[in-house]
Amino acid sequence: MLCGENHDSLLLAIDCVAAAGDSKLTAKFTQYLMGEVDDIPKDAKYLFRLYVALGMTKEAATTAIVIARQEQERGSYTVARNVLLAMYQELVAKQIKVPYDMQNSLMIIHSYLVVKNLLRRNETLRAARMLIRTSANISKFPALSSIYFLGLITLLANRSDLIIPDVVPILTSTVVICSKAGLKAAAHRAAITLMQPEYRQKIDAKYKKKIEEKCFRKIEKYEDPQETRSPCPYCTYQVPETELTCENCKSTIPYCIVTVGFRTNSHSEEEEGITMLTTVNALFFAE
Repeated sequence: MLCGENHDSLLLAIDCVAAAGDSKLTAKFTQYLMGEVDDIPKDAKYLFRLYVALGMTKEAATTAIVIARQEQERGSYTVARNVLLAMYQELVAKQIKVPYDMQNSLMIIHSYLVVKNLLRRNETLRAARMLIRTSANISKFPALSSIYFLGLITLLANRSDLIIPDVVPILTSTVVICSKAGLKAAAHRAAITLMQPEYRQKIDAKYKKKIEEKCFRKIEKYEDPQETRSPCPYCTYQVPETELTCENCKSTIPYCIVTVGFRTNSHSEEEEGITMLTTVNALFFAE
């Protein structure tokens, strides 16, 4: 503990504490990592590694999610994704089953981050599907970066003057891009959400009228086209390509890092409970 935050020293200490199997020593070292000994909290990655070394997978996953959440609250979604990915890889390398919450958090953040690239490739429909998924998990995006939102809208409308706080950018992007992709029912649902009191006053004036008009139209008029289905790699049940949980066998389906749609040819390559492809490293370069 006299070595401060020396990386090698902390890693050695983690190995020693794990090997000792002494609950009092573990508790004292945990307090040290959390800053309760010297009022200097250590990088949370060391607490994560301690939990992994102790076989406390649930606690390790919770720590990873908390770290990523802190980055999200700062609007650093790429950093949050990369933090989760690095910790995910560490669990996989140790042949530890990755908890669902950690997998799901990584998938949702990555789904949001790929939208911009999908639009650049003119894959508007798939981008819309990713925004629908993101909107369904809107609570996981507490401090959306308006800069990223500007990029999405600019790709569609050649505008760069929008500044909209909180989750409104995701919902507004969903309305705009789903409308362009022909998913009018999804656009209508996002528009209705935007009309809630906590969001309505934050909508940019340039979009507010169009969004209000969508809300006044009857939902019966809209029926989105059915999504292409492919067989679940575990039970062959036909599943929509952007759904990552099979409604038949309840398995979590491996997904492609580029499209974040599921892969049907990966079952033989995966260990039980590990759903990312072996090419997961490419996530760092998918931006």
